Amino acid sequence: MRIGAVLPATNPSRVFLDIYQELKEYHHVELLKFHSFKSPIFYSRIERYLRRRDFTKFMRENDVVYFEWASDLLAYASKLPKSCGIVARLHRYEMFQCVSSINWAVVDKVILLSEAMRNKFVTQFPEFNNITIVIPWAVSSDKFQMRSQSLTGNIGTLCELIPRKRIYEIILVFYEITKKVNNVHLHIAGSTDPWNMDYYDAMLVLVKKLGLEDKVTFHGKVTDVPSWLQQLDIFISNSYSEGLQSALLEAMATGCFCLAHCWDGVNEILSPEYIYISDWELFEKIINFYMYSESERSAHTDYMRQIIVEKYDLQKKLIQLRTIIEDIGLKYQ
Repeated sequence: MRIGAVLPATNPSRVFLDIYQELKEYHHVELLKFHSFKSPIFYSRIERYLRRRDFTKFMRENDVVYFEWASDLLAYASKLPKSCGIVARLHRYEMFQCVSSINWAVVDKVILLSEAMRNKFVTQFPEFNNITIVIPWAVSSDKFQMRSQSLTGNIGTLCELIPRKRIYEIILVFYEITKKVNNVHLHIAGSTDPWNMDYYDAMLVLVKKLGLEDKVTFHGKVTDVPSWLQQLDIFISNSYSEGLQSALLEAMATGCFCLAHCWDGVNEILSPEYIYISDWELFEKIINFYMYSESERSAHTDYMRQIIVEKYDLQKKLIQLRTIIEDIGLKYQ
């Protein structure tokens, strides 16, 4: 079977690389590449022509094309004459930015990361409910090993440092935690972008104003995520909106005590005792954790790990996704 794969970024995510390797093991897989024509005259017109020519040829030469993002490239492909199967993964970003520009009538299967995301999609496009399927992303339990049960006093979060992730509020809660628990440290990992430098600067100023310079560390982009998570007692997901936060799943696989704000869909991952609404609830849950006995802490962290092993096993999800792509491809061979 010939499978085409489309992703918008030049630096593919860990998730796409896992999917790509799984497909390559069984099929011929081709990545979409556009030819470029650099001419100061008629540049945009020639570029549009080459883009359409390359995309049309790519779709015709493959039995099925997999779109890692339901973004502008899927929107473009959905306007071309249909010649192959189309499977796409729809993330949180595209749900609010791209879905209305896509011709869903030519898409054979859309993969969503949670039931909450599927509900949002079906609310907008009830006539396409039949093409939806939920496949949450997953974690390699071998790569993310269980951490030591010994307390470190380290609390952390890992995400893009943007307002939606509400890191500023975590710092404020942490400040109150330091008044009740000794030797705690807040670790904030993740990069920011040029459009949110004011948010990053505000966090730095807040840390200084609260006198937390020796208790809060900004790590920037972390390259060795499994090792970084090993140091944490508690992982916090404080976003107000997520599709399915991979860092949360990875922290759970590591055996961190994970707490999450009530973003839509988090209840599919964690039970209510690990979900909070107010900052005060977050404060109380962290304080309670440090008051648990060693056996109580162990029970909670073992529970986190077990959820990943049972529901979010990477190899099982890869096989499920590959099977869907194969089934669609067979219809167009």
